[in-house]
Amino acid sequence: IYYLNKINSIYKHNKKVILLLAKAYFEMEKYEKSAEYWEELIRLGDKNSWNCNYLSQCKQKNRQYEEAFENAWKAITLAKEDGIAHHLNFGYMLYEVKLEEGYDNILNWANKWVKKFSDVPLVQYMGNAILGNSQNQQNSLLGIQNIFDAFAPEFERTLADLEYETPEKIFAALKKNKVPKSKILELGCGTGLCGNYLKKFAKLGQLYGIDISPMMLEEAKKKRVYNKLFCAEIVDFLQKNRKKFDLIVAADVLTYFAELDDVFFGIFNSLNNKGFFVFSVSKSPNGKDIFAHASGRYAHSLKYITSLAKNNGFSIYYKEECRLRIENNNPVNGYICFLQKCGQSNLEQISIS
Repeated sequence: IYYLNKINSIYKHNKKVILLLAKAYFEMEKYEKSAEYWEELIRLGDKNSWNCNYLSQCKQKNRQYEEAFENAWKAITLAKEDGIAHHLNFGYMLYEVKLEEGYDNILNWANKWVKKFSDVPLVQYMGNAILGNSQNQQNSLLGIQNIFDAFAPEFERTLADLEYETPEKIFAALKKNKVPKSKILELGCGTGLCGNYLKKFAKLGQLYGIDISPMMLEEAKKKRVYNKLFCAEIVDFLQKNRKKFDLIVAADVLTYFAELDDVFFGIFNSLNNKGFFVFSVSKSPNGKDIFAHASGRYAHSLKYITSLAKNNGFSIYYKEECRLRIENNNPVNGYICFLQKCGQSNLEQISIS
């Protein structure tokens, strides 16, 4: 920054130097100074989508929310091939500012966004979550896929910033309970963060992964830990699946489902006798069975999970309450649950009769 400022004092209004200063101050989290240079770039005629995007982020950090949303909206309208990335920025800005509270215009921006982009699944998923509207399941799945496709290259770095601990917690639970070598299916495997841990428990050539996002699976392939990867929606895959597994794992996946009956039923039918289902769930903050976050994700109560296990032929082998990650500087608490298939599913009995 010292040398960039020296160069800037010699070459006045040089866009390349100003851009480097804007980025440098942004990386150093000096958002007020960074905003000055983004604004100067735009005044000099360099009004492109990414300049507006970065300016919107600076304004948000400085709690200048109206200007933040105005510039984020400009980024969307100027965008072409990067449209989804700018929509993602707008959606997370809505969510983060809503958590901050004290800004009254947020619902107006969310309504405007949802109405203007009715054909973009990501917008409908994130916008309606902010508004508290009920959602079409198919649109939600497409929205989730959009988010993870866009996030895939930066996904692991983002989780590192959130102090994401779920894979390690699941590994510790498997190790503590001395799980033998198994044929394993990981639901929502993403970029393969859990795969590096699960391979230690997998029989030779028998670690499988499934995810809804093709871009996340491309990242997972690079790790070379899975023997086969499937691109599919979880419930649909489990309904059609004819393979049996000894262990099914779901790390921070059930948070994208409200009702979990179909997931548990499908897992029961995909496990061998005495097979294990190991997963994490976020803890319901108000004690209700299912709690809908403004993020579009869900939290569940331990009572609800216990009831589901019983109704679907599982016994609770092990459970642990713990911190899963940090979000907005607050811990996200949840449970690591370890179920064993032990009997006939009540849902199966009902469907047979």
